[in-house]
Amino acid sequence: MLVIMMSIVSYSALAQPRVSTSTIKELEEAESKMFIGILNHNADYFKDYVADDYITINADGIMADKEQTYADSSRFKILSDFSWKLSDKKIRAYGDVGIITGRAGYI
Repeated sequence: MLVIMMSIVSYSALAQPRVSTSTIKELEEAESKMFIGILNHNADYFKDYVADDYITINADGIMADKEQTYADSSRFKILSDFSWKLSDKKIRAYGDVGIITGRAGYI
């Protein structure tokens, strides 16, 4: 039984889809645009690029939808005073869905 379980785990790890270089570049550009749009509290970015079902969960436990995120101007003021650095990034793509996870540190 242990061998079967290890085989399943190994197969699922190998079955992760390969992400093409062009897809990685496209997702990284979208991520960069997102950080700039959100940190600069850009109304056009929120109107044109943020999905209506947008949800964010931040490291401090704050969860917000699109309207709540845009309305939280005090958070934007705080975040705009710092620079940020991304690390531990992992990019995955499943069809037309891209998922980027990692850590963001503010300095």
